[in-house]
Order: sequence, then structure tokens, then C-alpha cells
Amino acid sequence: MVSGPAVNIRAAVAIRKNVRWDVPVTIGEATAQKNLVIDAGILDIQTTSPHAINGSVVYTAGSGAIRASASPTVLNILQNWDSSLSTAADPFIRPVGDSQVYFVGSTTNCTINVSANTVFDYLLINKTDAYRIVSNVGSNPLRINKNFHILSGTFRANNVTDATNTIPIVASVVHPLNRNNSSGGAIDISTDPISALAMGASTGETVSYPAGDLIVQEDVIIEDDACLDLGTNEPGSTETNRTNFITIALYVGKNLDDKNNTLPSNAQSIPGTFYPANPGPPRGLYLGLSTRYPMGVRTNCSAPGIVNYVSGQEPRQNYEIPTIVFFGGNPATITGNVPDLPDLCNNLNGGRGLSLPNVYIVKTTSAADPNATTVTMSNNLRIHGNFKILRGTFITNGYTLYYADYAAKGVEGNTGISYNNLMSNYYSLDDVIDVYGRFILTAGSRLFMNTGGEERGSFLRVRKGGFFRALGTAASPATVTREGTPGQYYRICVYNGGAIEAIHTEFTFMSASSDSRYGSYPWDASYPARNWLGDNSITQSPNYDLPSWEYEGGPGSGHGWQESRGGLKVMMGAMVNPLGNTSPDPQWGSVPHNFSHCSFGSGGASAACLTINTGQALTIYNASFAANSGSYSKNVVANARYYFNSSLTGDPAADVIGYGNLQMNVITMKSSSGAIGGGLGEQYDGGLNDDNVNPFYDQIIWENYVKIYWVGRYNRPGFRRSNGEGPGSVNPNVGPATIDERHSGSTTAWTNPKNWSLRNDEYYNPFQIYPGQTTLPNGLPKKDKPTVWVGNDPGVKYLPIR
Repeated sequence: MVSGPAVNIRAAVAIRKNVRWDVPVTIGEATAQKNLVIDAGILDIQTTSPHAINGSVVYTAGSGAIRASASPTVLNILQNWDSSLSTAADPFIRPVGDSQVYFVGSTTNCTINVSANTVFDYLLINKTDAYRIVSNVGSNPLRINKNFHILSGTFRANNVTDATNTIPIVASVVHPLNRNNSSGGAIDISTDPISALAMGASTGETVSYPAGDLIVQEDVIIEDDACLDLGTNEPGSTETNRTNFITIALYVGKNLDDKNNTLPSNAQSIPGTFYPANPGPPRGLYLGLSTRYPMGVRTNCSAPGIVNYVSGQEPRQNYEIPTIVFFGGNPATITGNVPDLPDLCNNLNGGRGLSLPNVYIVKTTSAADPNATTVTMSNNLRIHGNFKILRGTFITNGYTLYYADYAAKGVEGNTGISYNNLMSNYYSLDDVIDVYGRFILTAGSRLFMNTGGEERGSFLRVRKGGFFRALGTAASPATVTREGTPGQYYRICVYNGGAIEAIHTEFTFMSASSDSRYGSYPWDASYPARNWLGDNSITQSPNYDLPSWEYEGGPGSGHGWQESRGGLKVMMGAMVNPLGNTSPDPQWGSVPHNFSHCSFGSGGASAACLTINTGQALTIYNASFAANSGSYSKNVVANARYYFNSSLTGDPAADVIGYGNLQMNVITMKSSSGAIGGGLGEQYDGGLNDDNVNPFYDQIIWENYVKIYWVGRYNRPGFRRSNGEGPGSVNPNVGPATIDERHSGSTTAWTNPKNWSLRNDEYYNPFQIYPGQTTLPNGLPKKDKPTVWVGNDPGVKYLPIR
């Protein structure tokens, strides 16, 4: 036992039996450093006073250990920690759970080399010189049970493990899955019934992600003027590094908080590039990017079309930057303090926030909802790499997410992997958001999808089990749009087993190419295994992301892409508004979250704004469709597959077995607007479910409202000229006092079209309509009609003013 007021030992100290410290102990001096060697026995620390190790803590190949019995036990270490040779089951015993290990001083750089069983509680970097670096080395991850706090100086991470973790994918909501077979032929319902996934049920898929090099169970905190450097030693140099998950991976269990108010830097140059050296001192969460040009240097940042980058100053590929994994069962927040994040041209106007590299969310919970644990933005974010929500819920919280930086087409020369193999075997280089858990874009939030320098751009993919929710309000809409220049776009697709919910959200500037990498091309002999989804589930039964008949082939191919160029796609087996959620609405009482009050358009040439292949019966209120350039623009496209019994003939509706009612259901666009919506909506819809010849087979119906005026007997007791009929209409009533519309029918009958006029100063009712009408008037043309009949919503009252 060491006792007394304090003990200063100028020599090295070796622990070879059980020893207890009841007083603060100092070993060595800053100018004459000595080590604490743990050989055998247990060093039991019983005092809360700090201990100073002016040298290193070194474990020999034995079972010796340190027990941190005091609350807290505090160790200030000037040099290294090396427990890599320890064979102890727990080299640093922490019965209280609040021990604090500091790396201090300004004289030298330090390393931390741990055994597989070494775990810290609180680990703090407090180097008084910003250029002094503490690094993890060896072959085992650095494990921290509480907080990792960088007070000053730099912690530079290393890749110490190339292992991978896996997680089974489970369903976010209850919904059916699409039936399928390998050839895309007819389905026999008796032998291949519809399957359904309960919330939390396995989808049959497993996704891999990198194991951690630095694993923090709670908070990671970077104080102003301190640096957490994940990028300098990032080992990624070829595409195979990413496919094998050879990367520096930081695991964060709770909150990530970077308090630095300037862009991050490692105060040195980036090897293999022509970027200028990053300025000093090291600061912030450094990702391996140029401080001044984190988005790469474009030859002409404002030019439309394909973007060229200055040689040696392209954006960093995803395999060249590290990975952050938000894990565990605790809710998490992400906070940054850079006053303005860089935009695609490196102009600092993106608002206060933080930049992140590749990001995985792998949250756990004991709740029935598998995605109950949240990761929430507390200010704006830029994510440069891939973003994978595997389990848990990501919430934008009213802030702006800038996603991606690079999605180049001609990439094979940069990877050492052929174009065909690159696309078929694992990844394309497109930056991708994969939603297997839940992604909530809240009211007032904006999601900027970077176009990455080419026409297709970055990609938001809602995969099997995933759920994307865009929940704007009338006062504070949500926005999904591009970050790029004219001629460049992005993509959104909800695949089989995925789900989407949207209200009061603007979706603009989406891709229009018929070869936009939404699906696969098994029919193309030159690319027999091309797979844009980045894994094999797209083509392997039973875990299809796309039904076999919905492979991408471009408009007019007679399948799921028919008349569907680019845009937002919701494929067969996916669900729109699976929870049946609604919001109060002053016009309709309530409206469902099924793209009601959403706006679309301004996409690529001849784009289809919205493709819904789910076969659901949907009534979508007040959607708006702006015109896309080109002569082939479409507003709503539906290609729900009809499954036929080949032994039956006649009316196709009668041939659909079991699943047929779902596939034959109607999408009703109620009170839409915009250049290719409203009264012109019918002219711009399309797909296999659109029939402009026989309304019986038309599964996309447009119902729009116009003002209509009572012109019957205005002197009927209690009645006078109405102030206009139709939801939200206002009639200034500027016409004459009466309209003499004499006719042989009842002049007071509500249902007599002769008593109603579309004009306020004369009788005009060419389609013979009246408020509250629920059947299609005879002779009203399905195509080219300026409006549909008035007042066919029974919840809307059409009463003349008394």
C-alpha cells in the first residue's frame, strides 16, 4: 500500500503483486520520463486524486491489471498506453464505471495500443500543443465505454481491423410484398400467395458494414481548436478497399459534437492530389478532404451539363474517406459549429453545421418498433459518402441535409476494376442513400441531392423493409431538390418491400434518362449481370427488390418502366402511406399522406414526375405538376402488373385472380394544379394503367373543381345567386342581378344542370354538370376535358347563400 499526502517516484515502477494506492502518485518527470509497468498482480487505485504518469503505461505478457476503484479514478499519461501483450481478462478493471484517462503534455506524440479486452470509461485528449498527436495503433479496436473527449491537441485514427459486421434487415411497417417468379410470367395464386411482412419481421436480407476501429459507447466531443483526424491515415486507395470495408471506422453510441467554428484541417497536404496544403493548426472533424476545396475543383462551376474537374483536384471517392457508424440503443444527435458549410462550388453559404464521410446508422432497441431509436440532426449536415440507414430512424429536425459530392460516369479508369464488373459485382460510384430503416424529412427541412457532375446524379433508394417519410406542413413544407447545375439531376426509387409517405413536400429536378440505373438489365446480352442496386438481391429469388418484369428498359418497353422516364418511382410490392396517416386540412377536413399537397416537376427533358406501380387505391389531393422540358413530359404514371389466369378469356378485369382487385385499383388525382396538372392532367398521365380510349380501364382519374353559379329561379324562397361553388372558391358576384335561363325542366331543382352555369353573367354549362354530381355525365370526353364534373366529393357542401 502506498500512503501519505502524496508520493513522487523518479524511477520506473513495476507492479508484480497486488498493490493499493491511497494517495496521488507521480511517476517520473516531464524531462525525465519513466514508465508504469503492469506485470503481475493488481494495482488497486483507491483515491480520487489524479495520478501523473510522466512516461508510458506498459503491460507485459501477463495477467496483471489496474483496478480503478475510486470514483472517479484519474490517470494523466504523458506518453503511451500499451496493453497489447496483456493476457488479462480485463487489464483495466472499472468497477465504478467513471474512470478518466487523460493524455496530456506538449512534448511528444503518443500511441494507444490495446489488447482485445482493454476498455476505457472516459478517454480524454488534452495535449497543450495542437500539433501533438495521439493515435490508436496495433490490431485491436480502441473501446471507450463512456465519452471520448478531445479537449485540445489531435487524435489521429488508424485502421486497425478490416473485419465486417452484419445485420439482418427487418420491416419498418406492416405491408405486403410483391409476388414474383424468375421469368416474370403469370402467377398461380393458389401456389404463390401474397406474402406480408409484419413490423420487425426479417426481410430475408443481411447487409454488411465495417467493424469499428474506434468504438465509443456514448458521446464523441471535439472542443474548439481540437481535432479528431479520421482522414489522414485512411487506407482507401482502390475500389476494392471499399468492397472489403478496409476503412477507418468510428462508432458513435450517442452524440457527435464538433464545437470548432472553422472548416476542418489536418495542417498538411493530401498525398496523390494537387490540392494546396491544408492550413494549420489541425482542427475539427477531419475527413481527408481539402479544407478549401472539399467538393473538388470544377473547371466551370456554373456551366450546365456534364461537369469536368481539374486534374488531381476531383472530389475524393467514397473509398478514400472514412466511415462513421451510429450504433447502440441510445438516441443520438449530430451537432456541428462551422458557420457556413460549403456548397457544390465550395462557396460557404450552407448554414451552420458539420460535414460527415460515409455514414451508417445501425441502432438497436428493445421496443416493438425496430427503428424506435433515433439519430437527429441539431443543425445542417453535409454527407460526402454513402449513407446507409440499416436500423433506426434518422430525423432531419427542420434542418438541411446536403447529400453527396460525386457521381461520375466514366469511373473504371480510376478504380482498376472494369466498368462491367464494377457495376455488377458491388457498387457503382454513384453516391447513394439506402433506407432499410426509417428516414424522416420533417417540416421545413430540405434535402439537397448533389448531381455529382453528371446527368443521373446521386440516388435515394428505399429498400426492402425501409420507410421514407416526407412530412411537411402547409406553413412549413419539406423540400427534396437538386444541388447542381442545369442538365444534372438525381433519383428516388422505392423498391419492393419499401414504403413512402409524403405530404406538403416539393420534389423537383429529378432525373429523366431512360437509363438512369434504377434497376437491372438482365435482357441486355452485353451486360448480363448489370446491377445498379449494389448487391445481388435484385436478381435472386426470393428477395427481389424489383419484380423480374420491372427491370429497367426505358419507355415503351411494355413493362414497369413504360412511359416512366426518371422521376420518383414507387415500384410493385412497395407501399404509399402504409400507416394510413392523415393531416387536418381546411379544405377537405383531412388528407392522406399519399403525395397530397406535394409538388413535382422541373426535371430532366421529358421526365415522368411520379410513377406509382403499387396498384393501391389512392386519392391524392391538391398535388401540383410543373412542366418538364421536352415533348414527353408525364405527371403520373402507373404500371401495376395484371396477373392473368391463362385459361380464362374475356374482360381483363375478370382474369385477375386474388390480387387483381389491388392491381386494378384507381389513382384519383383530386383538385390538382400546375402546367401539366389540373384540367390538363389527363393529357399528361401514362403507363400501362392509363387508358384514354375506354374510361372503364383507365386507372388514373383526374377530378378538378371550378366555380359554378346558381342561375335557376333566384326568387325561390330562401335562395339567391350563389357566391360560387367548389372547394375554396370565391365569387365576387359582379354579373347582372339575374340570368334569364328559361327551360322546360324544373327551375328550382338542384340536380338540373340547366340551373347551373360556369359563368357568372350568362348561362354556360356545355357538359351539363351540377354540384354534388357523382357520376360521369354522358358525352363528357375523357381526353381533353378542361375540368371534371363539379362537387363529386360527398364531404363538401354546396349550398346557395341564403
